[in-house]
Amino acid sequence: MDDIKTTIFAVLKDLETRKCRAAATDPAQHFSKVFAKKELQHIKPAYFRKGILAITVDSATWMYHLSMRKQEVLRKLAGLNKDVKDVRFVIGEIEPPDAGRPARPKAGGAKKVAKAG
Repeated sequence: MDDIKTTIFAVLKDLETRKCRAAATDPAQHFSKVFAKKELQHIKPAYFRKGILAITVDSATWMYHLSMRKQEVLRKLAGLNKDVKDVRFVIGEIEPPDAGRPARPKAGGAKKVAKAG
């Protein structure tokens, strides 16, 4: 019974260590230092593998804007995290900050529709 307890404790400790290490090397933690507030509303990290950071962008317009800044973004991110070798932008869906809340009705209430007839 002690062997199982010791093994489980060792596995949980290893998982916690890996999680902490991954969080420390996550380039998304530096987004607020690299991107403007307005840009942050239109992006989210997609993945980070083999030195490539993919960033999901919510529209082609923002993708174009960020692609014009790609070298600057890459330089800043690489300066903050030496593991970042490249940045790629992909179009996708960005969940708005208030996505979990139901939409509030607009001021003035519902309009009545006149019946033709």
